[in-house]
Amino acid sequence: MAALDIFLNHSHYHDMSLTSIAALAGLAFGFVGTSLGIFNTWRASQKDKVKLKVIPKIYCDLGTRRLSSSRIPSDASQRWHGLCIEIVNISFFPVTIEEVGILRTDSDVRSMFQPELSGNESLPKRLEPRTAFTAYIPSPAPEVMFQMGLPGAKCFYATTACGVTVQGSSAVSKWLIRLGKRKLPSS
Repeated sequence: MAALDIFLNHSHYHDMSLTSIAALAGLAFGFVGTSLGIFNTWRASQKDKVKLKVIPKIYCDLGTRRLSSSRIPSDASQRWHGLCIEIVNISFFPVTIEEVGILRTDSDVRSMFQPELSGNESLPKRLEPRTAFTAYIPSPAPEVMFQMGLPGAKCFYATTACGVTVQGSSAVSKWLIRLGKRKLPSS
């Protein structure tokens, strides 16, 4: 309390002129304006970037629809039919997806797929802002995939028409990749 009394009774405090108050206000407003300018510049630059979510999943056919999950299957009796990759466009502009697949651990080698899309569509597929689609990759022997995993796989990816490649992972993709690492022959 004594420090506050000294501050309030100090003659310099009472002699603060209107010019000093205006200078402090100008400094504060200048700082806020500069900060907002930097933030707006950063935000504008972010609007020009391709932003996708690539979510690897497994799926099962249920007659007229498909059930997909990015989680590790807990029920061994559940019949999963293959892999799928959900691609979500979180950019502020439309993006065309030309390719989906798995990146391999040996450099930039890619395993590309010709996936099934809903409505008998095919790649390339145009995605409007804030929309998604799922690319289904049927497996001729899904039981083997769930036993052996994905040997040599690093991650899943999607590539746009402008050449941007976005990688993605999920609990189930990490699990399948770990299973595949255990099954690789030692060299």
